[in-house]
Amino acid sequence: MPADPFGRVDRFPQWLLAGSLWIIAGFTFPFLTPATNLLSSGPQQYLSAAADMSDELAYRVTFTIVRVPLTAVLATVIALMQCAVVPAVRSLTRRWLIATATGASVSVLIWLPTTLIVAQIVGDTFPEPVRALLLTFGAGLLAGLVSLMQRRATRQALTVPKDFIATSIVAAVVGAFGGWAL
Repeated sequence: MPADPFGRVDRFPQWLLAGSLWIIAGFTFPFLTPATNLLSSGPQQYLSAAADMSDELAYRVTFTIVRVPLTAVLATVIALMQCAVVPAVRSLTRRWLIATATGASVSVLIWLPTTLIVAQIVGDTFPEPVRALLLTFGAGLLAGLVSLMQRRATRQALTVPKDFIATSIVAAVVGAFGGWAL
């Protein structure tokens, strides 16, 4: 194993496996929307009645409020598995998880407005190819941003291969196709 002067060790097969774990998140990503709808139905009814919001606005607000932490939890589960696979990350677990939650939250806050723009263009009922494209984009964006944030958060203490980000994105996209196909 090549080591650098600071004692950091690169183990590419472990990093490849850690990036490949995003296939699980990609596979799960299409199922987050029904889970979010289920979890946000109660608050949506409350906002519609108590805050005198339109049903559509209440839906969008509660969907966003529920989707951000739900996606962050999914990404954190993947990050914890990565910590188990790559021993060098264990000493940086806090930094790794903070980067994960931040990247997941930002990716959702990019992905949700994108779906709203597409809904305005194509209509609220997405044809299946558009839905698959949006889910694939969302899963790839999630994996890419989280992996980039993880790499940047640990760059001083750990050498993360550049292929880690690409592997994560490809794995999430493949997983999203698998989840969408079900």
